[in-house]
Amino acid sequence: MQSMPLDKIAPNVGILGYALFLAVNATGIWGGVFPFLPMSLQTHEVMFWFYLSQSVALFVTLFLLARASYIKHRLALTSLILIAAFVYAIGWACLVAAMYLHGFELALSIAGGIALGAGSAHFYLPWQQFFAASDPEEGMRDLICGFAYSAVIYFALYLLPHAVTAYLIPLVFAPLFTLALILSNRRIDFSQPMFEDKPSENVRVYRRFVTASWRSMLAVGAIAFCAGVVRSIAIEQPEIGTIVNVLSMFALLAVALLVIFLWSRKGLRLNIMKLYRIVFPLLIVAFALLPFANISYTRFLAAALFALYSIGLMLAMMQCAQISRDNGIAPRFAFGLFGGVIYAMHDVGFLVGTGSDYLSSQGLPVLFIAALLAVSILSLMFFFGSIDFKNARSQLICGDIQLIAPVSATVETDSVRDDEQAAGNRPASKPRSESVGSEKMHNRGAFNDRLSLKVSAAQQAYGLSDRETEVTDYVVRGYTVASIAEQLYVSENTVRTHMKRIYAKCDVHKKQELIDLVEAR
Repeated sequence: MQSMPLDKIAPNVGILGYALFLAVNATGIWGGVFPFLPMSLQTHEVMFWFYLSQSVALFVTLFLLARASYIKHRLALTSLILIAAFVYAIGWACLVAAMYLHGFELALSIAGGIALGAGSAHFYLPWQQFFAASDPEEGMRDLICGFAYSAVIYFALYLLPHAVTAYLIPLVFAPLFTLALILSNRRIDFSQPMFEDKPSENVRVYRRFVTASWRSMLAVGAIAFCAGVVRSIAIEQPEIGTIVNVLSMFALLAVALLVIFLWSRKGLRLNIMKLYRIVFPLLIVAFALLPFANISYTRFLAAALFALYSIGLMLAMMQCAQISRDNGIAPRFAFGLFGGVIYAMHDVGFLVGTGSDYLSSQGLPVLFIAALLAVSILSLMFFFGSIDFKNARSQLICGDIQLIAPVSATVETDSVRDDEQAAGNRPASKPRSESVGSEKMHNRGAFNDRLSLKVSAAQQAYGLSDRETEVTDYVVRGYTVASIAEQLYVSENTVRTHMKRIYAKCDVHKKQELIDLVEAR
């Protein structure tokens, strides 16, 4: 399968704007340290209260905006972005003022934290909406590239004089990514079901989203909890926090480039729960060694955790974007709830880690307590993620994040082999030319017969997504739009949108032409 053309990963306004937003956040909000502010301002008291106020304001605002998007599904987008820019600028103005108004550092830091947290939440959701509303391939690519470019921009900030950077952020950088966000969102097609469907008329779809996604939320949240615990240690030991941002951004850049490379070569599937099960033993061992390690080990562990935390947020945004496209769920609701849970668990970890100071006064080492807390939460989440309490896996939403590599040739199937499999009632193997990790129907479809093999072949030939393949399977079997919506727990409007995309990809214009095309595979 041919590689993705280089011009398809070239930066555009949307990518660069989002990357600049993430890079600016990494200077104080993401990692919780201020490489561009005087060290005299970064006392333990100031850093603790800033970080607490900022993080609480962030997750509370995300929950409130998710609730608002559910009640009133069409919010004034430009107004929301301008409010975000105003609040965000106030936050940075408070931090700059704290450098000069001695005696008011704590009050200004708390006010700045609240404003930056609320402003960041108001920015995150329009960005999420932009990526979700884009073409699936384009939106995923832009999101991943945005994270990669953010690391590059962050390192470039170190080339500027530190005394100037603190002023450039609110006066230059913030207005730039605000303008980029406004221009990017003007490209959105608001006729899509995720914007047209009223949540109050599709309650079961939203309830299904929560039911199917809670494991993924808690998986990323468990890592966020551990990052919060380590952040409390970093505040206690400033020498740890000084290099956490740089190392974590290096790791984020490496992972983002790896994902882009694998996707461009063979296509890629990413599943949050499967990835969590992979990193779980590594995290357990890393925290088990924490009480016996030196300060260098703690620095690298903190950096690795924040990089993993950032990667988890990237995957959460990707999954929420795919959910919005596949099921017609408002993007701001999806990530508002998902991100709110993640940031809330991070705050719990931060507070619990801070509270471990009391236990340390009783004779227990702080690092031992931190390791015990982290291992406990990671293990608990592993248990919840591995046990199916209802003995039935959801087949709607909580699946893989699908990145489809460009298809250059039609997939040929072996009809003789298909006939033999159908006659012998043997499980159908996937086509020989199928890309890595792209199992037929991803085990989501309700059917497993010769016709499903033909639909799977059409998926490979025309680059259909898993949800589009499911819709195709139902269409060729004669299901109506209403019955497909009933089977897939989506609105009829969402089904019609999927059918339009299927027709466009397959170059057909009506249902019978699609049926004939599949039958001819």
